[in-house]
Amino acid sequence: MKSRIILVLWILLLVLAGAFATRVHIESSLAAFLPHGQNADQRLLLDQLSEGPAARLVLIGITGADPAKLPALSRGLAHALSTNPAFVRVANGADGTLRHSGDLLFKYRYLLAPETGPHPFSAAALHADLQARLGELATPAAAFVAKLLPQDPTGALQAVATRLLPTHVPAQCAGVWCDEHGNRMLLLAELRGTGGALAAQARDLHFIRTAFAKLPDAAGATLQLSGVPAIAVHTRNSIRTTATVLSIVASALLIALLLLAYRSLRLTLLAALPLATGLACGIAAVGLIFGGIGGITFAFGATLLGVAVDYPVHLFSHLRDNETPATTLRRLWPTLRLGVLTTALGYAAMIVANFPGLAQLGVFAVTGLLAAALTTRWVLPVLLHGHNPRPWLPRLSVPPRLRHTVRGTLLILAAASAVLIVIQHNHLWQDDLAALSPAPAKARALDASLRQALGAPGPRLLFVVRGADAQTVLTRSATLAERLRAARADKLLQGYDMAARYLPSAAQQRARQAALPDRAALDAALAKAVHGLPFAAATFAPFVRDVEASRTLAPLRPTMLHGTALGARIAPLLFAQPDGHWIGLVPLAGVTDLTALEAWYRHAPLPGITLLDLKAQSNALMTGFRTEALHRFAWGALGMLALLIVGLRRLRPLLRVVAPVTLALLIDIGAILASGTQLSLFNLVTLLLVAGVGIDYALFFNRPEPHPEEHRRTAPALSICLLSTVSLFGILGLSDIPVLRAIGLTAGVGATAAFLFAWALAPAGTRRRAD
Repeated sequence: MKSRIILVLWILLLVLAGAFATRVHIESSLAAFLPHGQNADQRLLLDQLSEGPAARLVLIGITGADPAKLPALSRGLAHALSTNPAFVRVANGADGTLRHSGDLLFKYRYLLAPETGPHPFSAAALHADLQARLGELATPAAAFVAKLLPQDPTGALQAVATRLLPTHVPAQCAGVWCDEHGNRMLLLAELRGTGGALAAQARDLHFIRTAFAKLPDAAGATLQLSGVPAIAVHTRNSIRTTATVLSIVASALLIALLLLAYRSLRLTLLAALPLATGLACGIAAVGLIFGGIGGITFAFGATLLGVAVDYPVHLFSHLRDNETPATTLRRLWPTLRLGVLTTALGYAAMIVANFPGLAQLGVFAVTGLLAAALTTRWVLPVLLHGHNPRPWLPRLSVPPRLRHTVRGTLLILAAASAVLIVIQHNHLWQDDLAALSPAPAKARALDASLRQALGAPGPRLLFVVRGADAQTVLTRSATLAERLRAARADKLLQGYDMAARYLPSAAQQRARQAALPDRAALDAALAKAVHGLPFAAATFAPFVRDVEASRTLAPLRPTMLHGTALGARIAPLLFAQPDGHWIGLVPLAGVTDLTALEAWYRHAPLPGITLLDLKAQSNALMTGFRTEALHRFAWGALGMLALLIVGLRRLRPLLRVVAPVTLALLIDIGAILASGTQLSLFNLVTLLLVAGVGIDYALFFNRPEPHPEEHRRTAPALSICLLSTVSLFGILGLSDIPVLRAIGLTAGVGATAAFLFAWALAPAGTRRRAD
């Protein structure tokens, strides 16, 4: 009756947890794993990383076909994308600024056009403008100039449109953007959705591919997609595919190993139940507490729970003909329980971390490990009742000299690792946020290639302008622009960009309105301006009418620009925060001396404006993340040590458990550094798995058991545990995806070192019985 109750409760728990886990939202954004930021600049950095315009920008390249056909493909794709409301803007260098802006720029041209002099509507200024237009009538653009001349003799509209062009303009081939060799056409497309909405972004990217495939002559061309959305979707798909293939291979190896060891399909299938229960409960717990789970948290959590496969292996390897599975597990439970609780306590320290990623990971690991252990303790004996398998556990005979050699070699490696750590103590950690990217190397290389061709490398330095509203930001930006023009003259920088360059503040627009002449004054100025030129003053009656109308226009504001080229241009540079305040970004180009620029601005800072070094802030963010993680791990290690002291009670057994784990971690870190890489977040989290596995090995190698047969089973049983771990993580180590490779190599090397140390440092009597 008790067995049935246990099974019913377990099945109910598994069904409920599994059903809820399948509905938990998985957040794929990297920002979901990162801290919230310790200051306003770091929070802004994370917001832009996850939700900013850069997170929605797709870089497009078209290559591979006859170069003469590529421009037509660029135009065709741009037209197809511009008809889809999922794309905020599409740019390929064609002169579409005026067409896509409708009449708005034309209507407001005299409030938006840059000031060309103190008296732009004087007779002398108008005469110079008319002379310039006369010269343009002799160029290929004559038809366009002649059409606009009666309404815009000053060229205000063209001046406004010119300012909307990107700061760095790529080369052009037949009127569209191309690389410097003319072999690849270039486009930009901004998606409408939020930065982290991978499902929507995947649909938009599919639309781009489908639209391109339908174009004439597309069959011989190659479409290249990059940018944050394309990389995120490609990385997700790549990780899914790679993880699926590697999981199938690793699972096949694990199944073959278990079948070989236990010669029982039933035991092989039962071995998966604790892990499945742990995964379902872990995901459900994180979903209940946090409302969702980060994709990186899910991947790491599932990896850390890999140690749960060892729990049923211990049970299966120690089954006897003369006792029930429940009796066997009662004998093993004190050792198994101590290992589970110690490992879980290490992860529990992360639950109280200030960073959501670590907190989620702690909840996932603790819940999953406890669920897997309890399933092994209470459910597996019930399912094994009446089944007495005969596991194939060969006697492992190792010459004592070989053991001494292994122990000496391991100690030498540990000492060498310690020396290497001391030598590289100033360069141990990888604090570059870009190093966290799980994107494959090919995807990163394509992104760098397209960015270079487009002339749009991400700026490292920018000014951040803050204000209670958009007008405050625009006004402060205009003040900053005056300072930056002086800095450019002093060769501190080559250029800058800001929203106020395209959209003056309402106050500045009103000032320009006040400077516009009335009808009588403008008529008089025109009468003098046409003197000596082949123009009649009456020709410019539309111009006079438009200037008069501009004098009473309501100022143009950001909220009036949605769906226009001007709105698309300023969107990345001026935006509202969730709290209602506004932010203006002023990216800087060509900064030759960062120290001099910082000193220049510190000498006379402006209110509400800060200089932001994105590289420094991202590194500081990662340094804080790493420091917080190390603190959590240190507290966890102290808790694990305290629990081992309570559980083992004596110093010698304690040292025999702690020493192998410590030395194995030392070798693992040394191997990472020797490979030419620095310790990353991926390595750090995987070292937790190594510690948990190592404690498990050491506890069982040092388990007090008077029966010689039990000790004979220990080494083969732990060998199966090691082989299962290496088969899983060794396969991951072969991946070309940095995340999976780092996890696989760290876990594989660390688990092997932990097993060998635990075996080599076990008491002599225990080793003889185990062998």
